[in-house]
Amino acid sequence: MICAPTSASTTPGAVLRKSAQPRLLIFDNPMTTFLEALGADLPAAHVGPEIWRFRDEAKPYLDRLREAEFSSTIPRRAARQAGAIYADPRAWWDRAGAARAHRAFAESVRARADRLARAVAEGTGAK
Repeated sequence: MICAPTSASTTPGAVLRKSAQPRLLIFDNPMTTFLEALGADLPAAHVGPEIWRFRDEAKPYLDRLREAEFSSTIPRRAARQAGAIYADPRAWWDRAGAARAHRAFAESVRARADRLARAVAEGTGAK
C-alpha cells in the first residue's frame, strides 16, 4: 500500500511513476495524482476533510465514489476499509458498482480535459 500525501512540490504523475505496481494507493486530496490513478485504473482511495471545492457537474461522480467507498472524510473508516480490502484490492476495485463509479468519474475528468484542451487550442478559453 502506498500512502501518497501530496504537496506543492509533488509533480503530476511523480507518485505513480515511483510506484511500479501498487496494490492500493491512498491519497489525502482528490487532485491530480488521485485523478491520474483513477485514469490509470489503479486501485485508489481518497481520505480527507471536505475542504475541497468541486464544480457542480463533478458532484454526482464524487457521490458515487463515496457510495462505493473510494472516498471518505473519516480517517478511521478509511483505515478499516483499507485493512479489509488489502489482501485483494483489485477485487474491491473491480466489483460491479465500484468499477462503474470510478470509471465514470475518470471519464468525466477526461472529457472535461479534452474540452478544455480544444478550447485553448481554438483560443476560446475554458468551456
